[in-house]
Amino acid sequence: MSFRYAEGEPWILRNANFLIEAGESVAVTGPSGAGKSTLLKIALGLLKPCEGEVLFGAMPVRQLGLANFRRQIGTVMQEDTLLTGSLAENIAFFDVQPDQARLESCAKLAQLHDDIVRMPMGYQTLVGDLGSGLSGGQKQRLLLARAL
Repeated sequence: MSFRYAEGEPWILRNANFLIEAGESVAVTGPSGAGKSTLLKIALGLLKPCEGEVLFGAMPVRQLGLANFRRQIGTVMQEDTLLTGSLAENIAFFDVQPDQARLESCAKLAQLHDDIVRMPMGYQTLVGDLGSGLSGGQKQRLLLARAL
């Protein structure tokens, strides 16, 4: 798969080819500007490759459909944002009927549950504008709990 932002621009990714097996954890590392975020945006269907395609299983994502594909994955991007509401609402992504046991399970997996229960209002603690009142690590773990 290859990608560049416009015709005549330099290639950000050229002939990239890799496989991530089910259940595998992968870290994408490299210097600033190497194309890490672009690669992930393509893998998530946020950007379309200029050449080649992204497969899920053996099926092209475009054939599977982005909605079906995204139901199978979870992600936390570098620029993800918390929304004004409670911690529980942010984890459940404002589901009108959240499953409290599942919500707490996800918070535990993200290593956030203990922090939450120490807060005066627990899961009903309000998140300020863009996560004010939470440490950087707590914001990332809250976003991870949401993805789970």
